[in-house]
Amino acid sequence: FRPPTGLMETNLATGWVAMFVSVMGHERAPEGLAEQVRQTHGACAGVVSLLTDTASEMVIPLLPVFLTTVLGAGPLALGWIEGAADAVASVLKLVSGRWSDRSGRRRPFVLAGYTLSTVSRPLVAIAGTAWHVLAVRVVDRTGKGLRSSPRDALLAASVPAGQRGAAFGLHRAMDHAGAVLGPLIAFAVLTLLLTAMGLFGLAAFTAKRRTREIGVRRVLGASLGDVVRLLNREFLILLGVAALLAFPLAAFAAQRWLEGFAYHTGLSVLHFFGALVVTLLITVLTVSWHAWRTVHADPVQALRHE
Repeated sequence: FRPPTGLMETNLATGWVAMFVSVMGHERAPEGLAEQVRQTHGACAGVVSLLTDTASEMVIPLLPVFLTTVLGAGPLALGWIEGAADAVASVLKLVSGRWSDRSGRRRPFVLAGYTLSTVSRPLVAIAGTAWHVLAVRVVDRTGKGLRSSPRDALLAASVPAGQRGAAFGLHRAMDHAGAVLGPLIAFAVLTLLLTAMGLFGLAAFTAKRRTREIGVRRVLGASLGDVVRLLNREFLILLGVAALLAFPLAAFAAQRWLEGFAYHTGLSVLHFFGALVVTLLITVLTVSWHAWRTVHADPVQALRHE
């Protein structure tokens, strides 16, 4: 299983947003802006941690499957990769903290750390061997080691002494929230991609099977809208039947699963309605694109189709 391009693009976009937010403030603001910068540093650090952990956790859960099924590596390779990456991060936290204290500058370390992680993480998708994954993970954790200590020092210096507990608490809460959101977003992106690919293949097969019929309809004066409605009607009927069967089962399974938690959210009709709208949108766009291709093909070739 190789992480698809859409997932890597989502990961890269999330990382770049995190890096952008991390440099929104300045270490040395004009005196009139010092208080405003001080108030926003805590919130910015929390947002950065949320986005960065979200991007990281979109990839990390897929690494064991990717290493074992695609690259043919064993569990020992995964242990070595994660051990080396964590070791590099731990050592660099000490080095970068000491270095930033001696230089008196924090932001260059933070910017360099987020840049390394953001640029390197999506490269997992093109890794050909376990050593490539090791290199990517080491560079990623190098970024974490470079930024962690200077970022914490910058956060501590940016808030009053009486609010440091709240600032670091917010930062850690956002950090863990990103660790939860990452796998959820990855699962959603993969689900949408698999759904789109399945519909794409089925729509292509249907359009190919009915090429002669569509060619005859075009010769007899059918418009593009007529062909689009013809093909979409069949798929929408199938989608409606599938929704009637799947939604009650999904609601029952989700409710049983949520009941195992002491505190849990409730299910709403809007959740299923949103999923239906997204699926309808993907279906209509995919089928309409194939209909457009078929309609604009040469009618003579279409009539010759067996």
